[in-house]
Amino acid sequence: MNKLRETEASSAAEKDTLSNKLSRLQLQLDGAQTKLKESERLADDLQRTNADLSRQLERWQTLEGKEEEAANVERKQRVALERELRALKDKMAEEAETAREETERLQSKNQKLKASLEEWKVRTFATIFLTPADHSEATFYILRAGSR
Repeated sequence: MNKLRETEASSAAEKDTLSNKLSRLQLQLDGAQTKLKESERLADDLQRTNADLSRQLERWQTLEGKEEEAANVERKQRVALERELRALKDKMAEEAETAREETERLQSKNQKLKASLEEWKVRTFATIFLTPADHSEATFYILRAGSR
């Protein structure tokens, strides 16, 4: 009976020890489950944050692409306008040169017409007012007077 009591006491002590271990293990399990839930919640938060950041990055890249596209369109427009401006300047220079040449031609023609008019005046004066003998001398004096 003594042995039975010893075994019973030993079993009771072992039961208490195991019961304490079970309680500690249960507490550790609860703590681990709490940490697991917290880690899962944190992982979900990180995944949402990552998804948000990915969407933001896509928006920025799209915006950057649109800005580059707009810059390319503006660059192409500027180049086209510069070409058009260059062509207009060239055309204006050509037209100015043509106008200058035409002015020179008309001035030369004007000088010839003035000279012809003076010659006609001399001949008309000589024909009307002078005798044929005086023509050459009068022409000389009229031409000389007109050139002054």
